[in-house]
Amino acid sequence: MSNILIVGDSWGCGEWNQTVQHKGLELYLSKKHKVENLSVPGGCNLGAHNKIKEEYQNYDYIIWVVTEPERNLWDWNYYYDKEKITDQYDKGKDMYANCVESHERVINTIKELCGEKTILIGGMHKLVHSGNLYNKFLYTANWVDLIRKNDLKTWYVSTHELAPHHERNAKREYLDFIAKDRKHFWPDAIHPNRLSHKILYDTLEKQIKWT
Repeated sequence: MSNILIVGDSWGCGEWNQTVQHKGLELYLSKKHKVENLSVPGGCNLGAHNKIKEEYQNYDYIIWVVTEPERNLWDWNYYYDKEKITDQYDKGKDMYANCVESHERVINTIKELCGEKTILIGGMHKLVHSGNLYNKFLYTANWVDLIRKNDLKTWYVSTHELAPHHERNAKREYLDFIAKDRKHFWPDAIHPNRLSHKILYDTLEKQIKWT
């Protein structure tokens, strides 16, 4: 039996229909392991990173469901208010540049701290294996890729006026892909359902030699 921490946004919480209807990965893992799920609806990667820094020594494994990088720079109450952002902001750079730097910073921090026991799962952010950003982690995968093959792209900023046009399109295509897949992302058409969570669980069972 392993001691496992799950962090992330609402995708890490389970199947949704306005509220969580099924605890998904947490429930499946808990049949064999001790599991703590600290995922937060609307959560950002910065928040997940902070929880890992605080808790990693207490767990054998960490599963981090990675969300949109742009969330590092806002919260629900102050949407893109530069005076209320939750991460460092360089006023000499635009929002997009700050977002990319913030994302890379939180990923690299956890990689150096406990990457050898951390599993990265791309959720609302598709992990693109260019450069060395996602190396040295125990395991990485994109949830949508486990569901079926696709050519979806990722994005860093989609809703800010400085967002590149291709990034806005990337988010739109991603959400369309999810909404049309009634088998894996319904009932609410935005979160993976219990079947998708089971697919992720089965993948981890095959890939990870739990201690």
